[in-house]
Order: sequence, then structure tokens, then C-alpha cells
Amino acid sequence: MDPPSPGQHLPSANIVLFFIQIAVVIGVSVFAPEGSWSPPKPHEESSGALDSSGSMALVPHPSPAASTLTPNNPLAPPVYVFFIWVPIYIFTGITVVTDRFYPTYSFYLTSDDPSFLRQWFQLACLANMAWIALDMWFSWVHMATFALGVLWCTVLPLYLFVVRHPTPRYSQAWIYYFCSEFSVRLYFGWLSADVIFGIADVMQYLHGSYFGFSVYAMLLGALLVLAFGTYVHGRDPVVGLVVTWALVGLVFKHATFPGDTQDVFNKLRAVAIVVAPVFPILVFIDSVRYVYVVHWKA
Repeated sequence: MDPPSPGQHLPSANIVLFFIQIAVVIGVSVFAPEGSWSPPKPHEESSGALDSSGSMALVPHPSPAASTLTPNNPLAPPVYVFFIWVPIYIFTGITVVTDRFYPTYSFYLTSDDPSFLRQWFQLACLANMAWIALDMWFSWVHMATFALGVLWCTVLPLYLFVVRHPTPRYSQAWIYYFCSEFSVRLYFGWLSADVIFGIADVMQYLHGSYFGFSVYAMLLGALLVLAFGTYVHGRDPVVGLVVTWALVGLVFKHATFPGDTQDVFNKLRAVAIVVAPVFPILVFIDSVRYVYVVHWKA
């Protein structure tokens, strides 16, 4: 009997590594030094104004602290938007379990070299743990942002593969989509937004104060270009919808910023109000057209 190939054990290894990653995330979140990554509290010097709902709003200091997990800049959405990490981790867990126990529905097996893609996933797990530790435990925002960029780069090959290899058209295609490749699309979409927010925070940290509207508009424009590009060229609505989720959070964000930065924030909210409906409308139109052409017209 031939010995097992090295790549044969990668699905099991990926399960173990992923759940180690989850344990690290939970452990660092629970046991991180107090105040190392939490946003400023309302009673601190950097706050004290009332927002439009009458509740205490965060008034950032002119020289804001930074964190890729609780970004503090006019472009970033409120903290609750970042709970998208919960479905990301859930669907990623489903993906690794599917790859190990139900490989028929795994996107890895549609590759000529599945071991190559699985190794990229392992690198993504390691990069994720490094990012979480650097940000939440050590509060090294520059290194954390760099690690976040590395994480984005490790997920990129997986994302490029799934968008270039359409979902197999069989009766249970939805199982393949949601149990295997959906997590990669969701993961990449949110990482793209998170990297933009992290870059904005680091730039503020180095600059020592907030920027004008043009800088934040440029960063937001880069994110929108990526979202439109993935939808037009990759036929992937997930990244665009994830960006929409961030924009909706920005629309409903209540915060007071010092000086002219408040006007910058209001302008960014106005842009978000205009752009946020675009992707859902495009997805709806394309879905109706698909149903008409494939099912009704046929």
C-alpha cells in the first residue's frame, strides 16, 4: 500500500489550525490587558458631546489613537458593523469541515493543485492570529495594520480562484456555494474594507491629526473601485454587499469630531447615503434578468 501523500492530511490540519485560531481570538479578547484595544470611554477627556439621538457620542481627541479592530476615523463605521467577523468565522468553519468530511462540495478539489490552496489557507490562519495578537494584546497598530495587509494577501489567491472558477451548475449548487466558497468571498470582502480603515488610522496616527475630505474620499474611492471591479469582472456580488454593509454603518454612525473634521464626517456620510443603495440595486436587477433569461424565457 502506497504511503499517503503529504497533501492528504491538509484538510484535517486546516480544521485543527482554524480552531486554534478561534481559540486565540477568544483568548486574546478575554485576557488582553485592560484598555489595550477597547475604544475610548464616554467619561474620558476625549468625549462628552451628545449625538442626534440624545446619547453620549464619542468625541475623538485631535491626535487619535488607532486600532484596526476599533478604528477611530471619520471613514470607519461604528463598532457594531465589525461583528461581521462572527458570520465570517462561522462560514469559514463550515468550509474547513466541508473540505474534510464532504470533499465533493469543496472548492479545493476543483483545483489542479488543491494542496497549494490549502496551504494558503494555513498562512491566512497564521496571519490572522498574528494580527489579533499585535492589535489586541500588544496594541502595536503599525505592525497590526501590516499583519492585516499580509492576511489580505494570503486570502487573495483563494478569492481569485473561486471567482475564476464558477460554481458547478448541478442541483445542489447552493450547498457548494454556501458551504465552501461563500466564506472566502465574505472574508476577502471584509478584509478589503478593514485594510482601508486600518490604513486611515495609521495615517492619522503618523500625521498626528485628522485629514481633509480628499484623503478619506480617496480611500473610500479605492474601496468602491475594488467592489465594482469584483462585481463587473468577477461577477461576485458579495464584496459589493459587504462594502454596502460598511456604508450603511457609516450612514447611521453618530459621532462628533473636533473642528472642521465634523464637516468632513458629514460629507462622507452624504457620500455613503448616495452610494449605499447602488450594489443592492445592481444585484436585484441582475437577479431579475437572470431569472427571466434562464427560467422564464427558456
